[in-house]
Amino acid sequence: MIARARRRARQLGLDDVEFLLGDVHSLPLRDRVADTCLLYNGLPAFARPATVVREAARCLRPLGELRGSALVRGAVARADRSMAREAARAGGTMGSDGTADDLQRWLADAGLQDIVVSTSGAMAAFTGRRPRTG
Repeated sequence: MIARARRRARQLGLDDVEFLLGDVHSLPLRDRVADTCLLYNGLPAFARPATVVREAARCLRPLGELRGSALVRGAVARADRSMAREAARAGGTMGSDGTADDLQRWLADAGLQDIVVSTSGAMAAFTGRRPRTG
């Protein structure tokens, strides 16, 4: 997937994009080096989503932005049951559960500001910005 993304970036003439492979719980980046971090649809797959959010926030430059989306529990009973079944399955793709309120708290606990979490059914879109200082 990384090779494919690199090829596509070259085709598009995107010279300022870097692709890295690493553990999302301990990103291979120095503090405050990224302008933007994208976490689309991945948080429910991780056992420690709050750690993933903290790691992404750690890597952001001042005023850098974290954007993403995630399935959240507590909004749609049918989706909750489906996520719980998948989490219980050996080798399943769902890890920890979290609600929209949990997501809001994870972003705030990571030190982000200007946080927006909007939901539509079981899907949440979110943004947060690293403060100018601190």
